[in-house]
Amino acid sequence: MNSYLTLKKILIDSVALYKSHFLYATILIGAVLGPYTILVRMESLPDIFIVIIPIFVFLMILVEVVSTGLISTGYVDREFIIWEEIQSSIPKVVVYSFITFIGAGLIFLGLSIFIIPGILAMVYLNLLKVEYVVGNKSLKESIIATTNSLKDGYLIKILKIYIFPIILQFLLALIISPYINPLTMESDIYAIYPYLTVALIIIFPISICFRVSIYYNCIKERLLNSTNQLV
Repeated sequence: MNSYLTLKKILIDSVALYKSHFLYATILIGAVLGPYTILVRMESLPDIFIVIIPIFVFLMILVEVVSTGLISTGYVDREFIIWEEIQSSIPKVVVYSFITFIGAGLIFLGLSIFIIPGILAMVYLNLLKVEYVVGNKSLKESIIATTNSLKDGYLIKILKIYIFPIILQFLLALIISPYINPLTMESDIYAIYPYLTVALIIIFPISICFRVSIYYNCIKERLLNSTNQLV
């Protein structure tokens, strides 16, 4: 029996999704991070910049919601009109922000206490984000649907897939850490900030393609197993 929840299948789908949607997703994230980078590098920032920062945070989350909906069209045949998607995504930003910030806290806490709880929180919340955006459900309904989707051994299969990006992040941190000086960290980050922005613009669509691919392949896997049980 073929399996949809394998690293090979997820990587193939992620690459295909990225090739199909990277232009729109890159433009969306670039339109937000570009102006933000310019403002950050200004020598004398106006006082109003303190007010502008929450606006950029809102726009970043909005872009993530819209991009998730955009990339999901690789699996769901529906018309995607960018301005209509932006308008329909705005009401979702508050709940999505709640998931994002609470999730970041849980992941950090889990990684601080023990690595596995942090990884579990990351897997669950990434699926919950996609479920909330594409499922058009309430937060409570999305939590129930996400919880049900991870039963019957599917969590283990998804964890095996997440080992790949986790190892990549670990190796990257291992390579970069010798060059980080705590005494000059702030100035170093400021100097390489444009490069970090470019890296984020590239990585951002890839990460969304990865989580959307896992979400829909999990659905396919459950449908496949359900069909086989009926035969």
